[in-house]
Amino acid sequence: MRMFLVAGNPISHSMSPVMHNAAFRELGLDDCTYQSMELDKESLPSLISLLREGKVMGANLTTPLKEAVIPYLDKLSQDATSCGSVNTLIPNGDILIGDTTDGEGCVKALSSKGINLMRKRVLVIGAGGAAKAITHSIAKRGPKKLYIVNRTVDRAERLAETLKAYDNISPRGWKGLDHCLERSNIVINCTTLGMSGSNGEVPISMDKLDSSKVVMDIVYEPLRTRLLKEAEDAGSLTIDGLDMLVHQGAISFERWTGLKPPLDVMRSAIEDKLMVIPNGRSTGINRVHG
Repeated sequence: MRMFLVAGNPISHSMSPVMHNAAFRELGLDDCTYQSMELDKESLPSLISLLREGKVMGANLTTPLKEAVIPYLDKLSQDATSCGSVNTLIPNGDILIGDTTDGEGCVKALSSKGINLMRKRVLVIGAGGAAKAITHSIAKRGPKKLYIVNRTVDRAERLAETLKAYDNISPRGWKGLDHCLERSNIVINCTTLGMSGSNGEVPISMDKLDSSKVVMDIVYEPLRTRLLKEAEDAGSLTIDGLDMLVHQGAISFERWTGLKPPLDVMRSAIEDKLMVIPNGRSTGINRVHG
C-alpha cells in the first residue's frame, strides 16, 4: 500500500483525505491511501524519516509546519523559495523536495472561471500564510496593481517587502480597505473572517461591490460566506474556497503520481462531506487554507 499524508496540528478534520482518496478510487489506484497525521514541530523528524525511508510517498503540511520543515529539506521549488513556505513534500530518489501549491491553486481556481490576472487590479485581504503564497503567485502574472490590506499595516508591509522585485505592490491597513476595494477588479479574502465560528466579518462596505468585480473567499465552511452572498447579490462573479482547495490538492496529486486527478470527483467528495446537518452547520471543521 502506497501511503500519502497530510500532517499538522490540529489536523483530524482536514478535507484533504476526502478528496485525495476519492481521486485514487476514480483512477483505480487501489494501492494508494491518503491519511491524516497529528504532528507538531518537535515531531517533524519522524515524518521526514518516513518519507526518506519510502514508507510515505508524499505529504501535505498545514500551519504551523509550513516554515518549520524547510531546514529538513534538500531542495525547494522556486515558488516555495519565493514565499518561504512549503505545503507539499515530494520524495525524488535520495532528494526530498519542498513545494507550495496554495498560490498556484488560487490562480488555477481563478483561471477555471476565465479570470486573467494580467493588467488587473487585485486586492488581497490578509497577510498570513495563505496570503503569502497567493500574493507571490499573483505578482508573477503581471497585475497592474496588487493591494495587500491587513488589520495591522506592518504585517502587510512585511509581506510587501518580500515582493520588492515588483513595483506594483501597495500594502495598506484596515482603513485603506474600501479605497482599494473601489479600485480593484479582483478581490480575494485570505482571512478567517466570515468562517463559521469566527467573531467577525470582512469589514468592507458591501455597497462597493458590483458586477464589474470578481470576489473570491478562500474560506470553505460555510461555502457561501456573507462576503460571497453580498457579492453575488451585487452581480459580482463569486468563487468559493473549495475551488482553491481542490486545485491546490490536484497540483500536489500530480506532483506525486504524475497523473491528472478528476477535479469534479474531488470537489463532489468534499461537498458530500460538508453536507449541512440539522443545526444548520456543516460537518467540516478545518475550513480555511493556510
